[in-house]
Amino acid sequence: MIEQHITRKILVSGILLGIIEIALFFTILLIDSKTALKILTMIGSCHVGGRLAFISTGFEMGFTSLPVLSIILLYNTTFVLVVYSVFVVLSQRVSKFRFIARLHQEVYQSRKVRSQWNLISIAIFIWIPLPMTGAVVGSLIAYFEGYKDKQIIFVALSAMWFGVISWTLAFDRMYQILRKMNPSTTIVCTLLLLLLPLVYNLIRKNKKLD
Repeated sequence: MIEQHITRKILVSGILLGIIEIALFFTILLIDSKTALKILTMIGSCHVGGRLAFISTGFEMGFTSLPVLSIILLYNTTFVLVVYSVFVVLSQRVSKFRFIARLHQEVYQSRKVRSQWNLISIAIFIWIPLPMTGAVVGSLIAYFEGYKDKQIIFVALSAMWFGVISWTLAFDRMYQILRKMNPSTTIVCTLLLLLLPLVYNLIRKNKKLD
């Protein structure tokens, strides 16, 4: 009962953050529609290519590191809180929800990499910017390992925040160097980051068929 109460609190926190996020977005939309469109492009790239695509698209849209960090941290924090809590609430009925069932399978495949995960290895897993290594998958691995909600959310968000900050600063510096060499190089880099997860998923699906 206590864990269920905490899960509901996490869900409510995520929903409240989501409401704030939507309100901020529509405020920006009313003030500057072009900036709002750039933010939507960033969010779209996140769901296509993951965290690095999220970061690189932000720089490609002309944002500096501070706005990129603000957008990514707010969006990803909301996303993790909502998806994790919804997954836990619906986990007892996993077969009835296609999205939950698919996510369950993805996490199970990631979990098989090791027989047991401790919180430090989960934090490192979340920090690594590769396909299927984000805070959502990391938090669900921790859930399957039996950790408490408070521990899971603390580790998932801390590792995600540290990852976003470190990789954003690294990409800021890298893009400055690339633009001095050849401005078009950053566009190629961003496109590659968008395509990488798609290629990864295709290869994995082909392996399953074999």
